[in-house]
Amino acid sequence: MHRLLAILFLLANQPEAEKKLEHLGSLISTTKESIKSIKEGLDNFHAVVMSIAQSQQAGNKTGQEIKTKPTADNEEPTAKPYQNTDT
Repeated sequence: MHRLLAILFLLANQPEAEKKLEHLGSLISTTKESIKSIKEGLDNFHAVVMSIAQSQQAGNKTGQEIKTKPTADNEEPTAKPYQNTDT
């Protein structure tokens, strides 16, 4: 507390101290608003990611219940492996 009083007395003797403190106050309020905005953005991002994860979990659960049609042993696979022809 005593240190704060010493700083206040020093600032009172400085020329244009009020103007400098106004700039400092503006900087602090701008920083506060920026932090608030970033925090809200992170909260929104988290909510979206959680809803996507929940919908994917629900999709996986329903996907496990779907039975696939068995293929014959002599059928060719529909997807062929990638072959690099750039050489």
